[in-house]
Amino acid sequence: MALPQPGRDALNFSNQKYYEGRLASLPLPGGDDTAGVEWRRVDGHFNRENRKDGYRTNRVEAEAIVEEIRTRLATPRLAGQSIGVVTFNLQQRVLVQDLLEACDDPLVREQLRPDKEEGIFVKNLENVQGDERDVILFTTAFSKKPGESQLPLQFGPLSRAGGEKRFNVAITRARRKVVIFTSFEPSDIDLSRTKSVGLAHLRGYLEMAAQRVAPNPSVTTNDNVDAVQRSIRTALADRGYEVTTNYGLSEFVLDIVVREPGSDHWQVAVVLDGPRWAGRPTVSDRDLTPRLPETLMHWGSSVRVWLPEWIENPEAVLDRIDAAVGTARERRRQYEEQLVPHP
Repeated sequence: MALPQPGRDALNFSNQKYYEGRLASLPLPGGDDTAGVEWRRVDGHFNRENRKDGYRTNRVEAEAIVEEIRTRLATPRLAGQSIGVVTFNLQQRVLVQDLLEACDDPLVREQLRPDKEEGIFVKNLENVQGDERDVILFTTAFSKKPGESQLPLQFGPLSRAGGEKRFNVAITRARRKVVIFTSFEPSDIDLSRTKSVGLAHLRGYLEMAAQRVAPNPSVTTNDNVDAVQRSIRTALADRGYEVTTNYGLSEFVLDIVVREPGSDHWQVAVVLDGPRWAGRPTVSDRDLTPRLPETLMHWGSSVRVWLPEWIENPEAVLDRIDAAVGTARERRRQYEEQLVPHP
């Protein structure tokens, strides 16, 4: 199964932890801070002490969620992205829902209308299955107790047997981005004090998110590079481009990707007629695969290279890739212009 959605960090995590690498994700060009996984550390407190005042909630995290929603809805390039909120317990879900309903922001009120298509939802971990949104905001709520150095490791359903399955469902609800708010550090989940698989996966997920200043959507490898890939890669590098091969996180990779030096994203996907293409199971797969970079994966441009063409006239192939880089650059300029609000 190929998954063309950009919440790739989340999917890759699930692919390795739950699906034994069987999912095939489509590699994106990068340079998009609206996709991926982001961790936000806030100075919140999980109230275990006062049963009369927000018991078993974290108001700082809940308010951070509401502020994030308001900011997104007021930002032109983000306003069209649907939003879901997932909490780790029922009490935090109720608090976030109450704060949203009490908000006087008309943009928030519009998204809360019962008849709004893909409006904001707020659900706890047990009840989120089946729902998808472009962006999923998590509030874990838990924190250390005042004056104590250790984080209590009772995280509700996540801590119990099978809690990791609920976590997997939740983190794969996002089509584009996951933002997870916590009031603790990933290292505060001391795995020597728990046998919970769910908590181990939460720590790993947070550590993955913490390593990213900006989303890094795909892993590349120069392993198993054939002679044609190597020769095209060398020729493009000689023309001054940054080039890598076998770009992707799963068995579906792009043969060669190209960008101008200094670009924050890959600009052109090059698809070859090599063994990987020939091994696609059907004629339809072989025909459609080279079209995916632009139609589903949001690449600026793509080039299909046939082996006879490369052998007979390599300069013409390189010129086509030059032209594709120019096309990608112009498309990116037009896209960025659309993101700038006009008075």
